[in-house]
Amino acid sequence: MFYLARKLYKPEFFQGNRRLGKPSRYFEGWYFKAAFPGVPLAFIPGISLARDDPHGFIQVFTGGSGLSGEARYHRFAPEEFHYDRKNFEIALGKNRFSLSGIEIELDGFLVSLKIENSVRWPSTLFSPSSMGWYSFMRFMECYHGIIVLDADIEGSINGEPHNGGRFYLEKDWGTSFPKAWIWMQSNSFSTRTSLSCSVARVPFRGKEFTGFIIGLYTGGKLHSFTTYNGSRLTKIEYDDSSVWITAERDQTLLQIRARREPGVQLASPIHGEMRGRIEETLGSEISVELSRGGRQLFSDRGVQAGLEVVNPALLLQGIVSLKAE
Repeated sequence: MFYLARKLYKPEFFQGNRRLGKPSRYFEGWYFKAAFPGVPLAFIPGISLARDDPHGFIQVFTGGSGLSGEARYHRFAPEEFHYDRKNFEIALGKNRFSLSGIEIELDGFLVSLKIENSVRWPSTLFSPSSMGWYSFMRFMECYHGIIVLDADIEGSINGEPHNGGRFYLEKDWGTSFPKAWIWMQSNSFSTRTSLSCSVARVPFRGKEFTGFIIGLYTGGKLHSFTTYNGSRLTKIEYDDSSVWITAERDQTLLQIRARREPGVQLASPIHGEMRGRIEETLGSEISVELSRGGRQLFSDRGVQAGLEVVNPALLLQGIVSLKAE
């Protein structure tokens, strides 16, 4: 009972504890991103409980501006996956991931990183996580949790010191990724700022809708634009080089433009099996403007940004004033 409440209000904890050891169309994956000057990396530990191929995994993804990057997929036996029920930590073999650090030893690739000064997505009684009241719905195809919007990260990679990095953590769990989405993230701005933006086509009780979770943390404050808090997604535009998204809440307007760059292929879940393929880059740039009543509150450009664009035309359904390629 205590763990049930803990994982609801702190979604970084392993959600599929009751499924371990049983064949299931279930996956769970964490997205640890470390952006050092000129060296962005993402580590994606997780587990697939698919009947025909249950296994743990760590995807290691490197990239940068003008670089397509490189991705490697490391497999583990299901019994090598472990989680802590009291303090968040997951382990796959010798590799450990927590809110305080990352320790990786994979085929000669050695990582030891320390995480400090984390800024979390807030949790309240009726909005346990970034999914708001949708967190209480236990029948959804995929759940998305923004855990750490921004943090300091430093340490060593293959024995070389890396300092002055920015850290970000989110996760997904369920059966399958949506069939269409736009996702982008950067916390490499000129000031301490983080943007996370996810727009997806969401199945819900036999129907579908375009849902979104957008958070801009700047000036010590989180500006959230989500499906459940009265915000409106008023524009999605895209072509081969860019993606534009506009969201509104009350008198506040958020305008985002992301530059599309070549990416690498990452494995993604389809009915719990890691047989899907999606393209992601860590070398995008995101321009962000925030205004209220016509007065500019924030304007800056984030680099070393992650970006995924999958079947964006499907997202246009139900959104007004849209223009597609």
